[in-house]
Amino acid sequence: MHEVETNLGARPGLQKEPGFVKFCRGALGWLVLAVLAALVLANFYTTAYFKLEGADAPHEKIFFRPDLWPVAIGAACLAAVWAALFQAKQSRDPARTWWWVLLGLGLLGVAWQVVSGAEPRADSLAMSEIAQRWIRGDYSDFDTGEYLFCYPYQLGYGLLLEGVYRLFGAGNFQIVEWLNLACILASFWMLGAFARMLLPQDSEGGGLTAVVAAGAVCAVFYTTFVYGNVPGMTLAFAGLYSQLRWQRGGKAGWMLLSGVCTAFSIWMKTFGLIFLVAQIILLILHAARQRRLGLLAWVLVLLVCWQGLDKGAEAWMSRRIGHAMNEGGPMVLTIAMGMQMPEEDTMAEGWFNGYNQDTYRTADYDGELASERGRQAIAGRLEEFRDDPQMALEFYKNKTLSQWAEPTYESLWISFPMDSVWHDEPLTAFQEAVYQGGLNVLLEGWMNLYQSLVWLWAAIYVAARRKKLEMTQLAPGLVILGGFLFQLLWEGKSQYTLVYFLMAIPYASGGLAITGQWVKGLLGGRRPRRPKAGGASTPPPSAPGQRRVRTESAYR
Repeated sequence: MHEVETNLGARPGLQKEPGFVKFCRGALGWLVLAVLAALVLANFYTTAYFKLEGADAPHEKIFFRPDLWPVAIGAACLAAVWAALFQAKQSRDPARTWWWVLLGLGLLGVAWQVVSGAEPRADSLAMSEIAQRWIRGDYSDFDTGEYLFCYPYQLGYGLLLEGVYRLFGAGNFQIVEWLNLACILASFWMLGAFARMLLPQDSEGGGLTAVVAAGAVCAVFYTTFVYGNVPGMTLAFAGLYSQLRWQRGGKAGWMLLSGVCTAFSIWMKTFGLIFLVAQIILLILHAARQRRLGLLAWVLVLLVCWQGLDKGAEAWMSRRIGHAMNEGGPMVLTIAMGMQMPEEDTMAEGWFNGYNQDTYRTADYDGELASERGRQAIAGRLEEFRDDPQMALEFYKNKTLSQWAEPTYESLWISFPMDSVWHDEPLTAFQEAVYQGGLNVLLEGWMNLYQSLVWLWAAIYVAARRKKLEMTQLAPGLVILGGFLFQLLWEGKSQYTLVYFLMAIPYASGGLAITGQWVKGLLGGRRPRRPKAGGASTPPPSAPGQRRVRTESAYR
């Protein structure tokens, strides 16, 4: 028996789960497990990597090499022994562990900003320069054929940059990097909050999640990326976390906060839409479980927040620049591009090759004509796939591996000083070591091992507890599942999958705990004592004035 709060998100006395919800929960559990298992096999099969030297560096070209999966298996076994000892300790303080981990990651982020030599380039440089032009009253980037004419969905991040530059000086991207570091640390904190909320009591999630998260140096290196990925990720985490707090007994204010955070996440980066879809699915199933159709009103709240922010900001900016903003290139062009082979010696299957912007331009920026050409390209490519299934399989295999088996998630490529290639400028001793020398071997080797272990432990956790997972516990898996399917269709890049990889960390800590319990069982040890807090059935503290009742958990 567990205590469950009575509020809008949970009605006491609902003992039996409706068949529809049970079916959906089971089906989604299997789908999540299938994706996690596929990612384990992919990462044991190969490693995708970049060459940060010579003519290959500027072209974002992906290479492949066999993965040393026996090393990953051996490391997983050693980690299981350590986890068994960790769980056996009677005195431990997960909060203290988290503070030490956040301190260590923060110091690493500061060091990386100081010594990496990274500066904005490509799209991040374009957005930085656009924000500076806005400060001078120059809005030419909205003119026909210009950057924001084609990509108006960059408006949100552009306004963020403009605000920072107005406060701290035009072009002061170092302040943006400090903001990135704060967002990354907040994201890690929320991973711990997810674990404390969702993991079952016998996973010892609070402490182990901190330990597992400490290895995610690939995320810390994103402090120097002046783009919407980092703030978008933090806001997406906050939106999902807020909804789960409401579903597990929180006040309605959590759902309002969720709508705002999710809307701003989408505004920063389109992967926020994956979180939005996952949250809507959770709300629908939550309403079905509670047999309260009125709860579906929160779906409308999420949509209104998203569209209200988007349309409101667009209308405000249109008045500011003196004409309506363009809708941008049709999204169907990006889907068509995601089905194409790369240009010779560049990138990988389905990655950016300029098709979307070139097609929009050659259609004289006629959205309907460009959409028709995109649909024709998709139809032609589908016909090629139908005629040659082996080629189709090879294409999507390489597209998937290039995104999900690249352990740095482009964190080093993004920071690499391209002037060393373009203008033959020498690297500093540190830069040479971290991008091309022995330190690079160590960093990429660690990231590769860490990536394999996270996916392995996450798969173990879902496989071991699939039948016991309730809907809120499936939330990280829903995001990973949605991201996997989305990246099959959309433009490919390994940087886009970082946010989904980090969502697997709470699962991974649960999987590590389970392997530790296996080791204890093999050694004949006693069953570890259940912690007093942090479990799946431990609800958040009661808000003032809320009544607590004794009943079976409504969340299983």
